[in-house]
Amino acid sequence: MERLNELSRWRTQISFLLEDYNTGTVYYERNAGVKRPIGSITKLMIAYLCAVRINEDERILAELVTIDRQAAEVSHDMGRSAYEQMEEGEQYTVEALMEMMLVASSCASTYALVKHILGSEETAVAQMNEAAARMRLSGHFVDITGVSPYNECSARDLAILARRLIAEFPQIFTYTARREVLFRGDVYRSSSSLIRDDMMPGMDGLKSGTLLEAGMCYLGSAVYNGHRVISVVLNAQDKTERDAETAALLEYGLFRANEED
Repeated sequence: MERLNELSRWRTQISFLLEDYNTGTVYYERNAGVKRPIGSITKLMIAYLCAVRINEDERILAELVTIDRQAAEVSHDMGRSAYEQMEEGEQYTVEALMEMMLVASSCASTYALVKHILGSEETAVAQMNEAAARMRLSGHFVDITGVSPYNECSARDLAILARRLIAEFPQIFTYTARREVLFRGDVYRSSSSLIRDDMMPGMDGLKSGTLLEAGMCYLGSAVYNGHRVISVVLNAQDKTERDAETAALLEYGLFRANEED
């Protein structure tokens, strides 16, 4: 019964937000202030924290990360990762793991990155919440990959995070816009069908998220003629709804942004 009550608390209405990245103009919003679980979109906060370190020293991208037992075990779990099947002691560059985290939504790569760059999961969660407080987000984080339903953010929170990430680490799109990535000799496709199937012209990210309690979520970005818009969809009932709503928001946003020239 408690579990059903948790689900009913979260799974009530869908949340939307659409805004112009350059001007901050909100073109559409609904339930944008409601905090909800966000699934793997959580990894964008990890990307932000890693980006802060990379901006301090770009040589970090070439550093070798040694895979520990936890990351190796997660990489063999089809329910939690991209199923890279990494082995303990193997080494990969920070950049390769960033690609896997942001393109294939790899939990194992996230664990490895966090331990190498941020120290530990506990330290990383503390830094995530400190960063959220600095950004004045209403959300809260309890893990680094989004497997917990208690990683909660509002659509408005995620738009703020997207703006900060894009402004401070514009090279994020070299990862999130990719349809696939080559890792350990295998091809891993983007976790976003909108990206990997080229369903939305101009779309270059940012991250999908899926969890029972979260429904289907997407924090999107698209650009046309120099105008960028950001969309958020939280708590869609299935991938078809999530993708359709995201594409519709982005198309409308780009129309509005370019119309105002």
